[in-house]
Amino acid sequence: MKKISALILAVCMIFSLIFAFPTAAADVVCYIGDDLETGKTYTSLFDAIMEANRATIHLTSDVTIAAGTEIPAGTKFAVDGQKSEDENYKITLLGNVKITG
Repeated sequence: MKKISALILAVCMIFSLIFAFPTAAADVVCYIGDDLETGKTYTSLFDAIMEANRATIHLTSDVTIAAGTEIPAGTKFAVDGQKSEDENYKITLLGNVKITG
């Protein structure tokens, strides 16, 4: 019985490792680049905006921008929020977000 339990546990651990790496991107809020595999990933939309430099930010989930966030003048970016053909990701602003310029 111990051998069967150990075998089942080993198989479960192998499957968890196999599926852990592809789904690690689930923590990604957005990325900049040609695709998620090769692009630079971010867990904060604000961080991506600050580094976009005229690039398109591709959302991978709904995102929130905290109150008090300030996006300075001269920051250039575009956001691709398309989830599927019929649905888009949402950007929620929690309170006042200041975009200058």
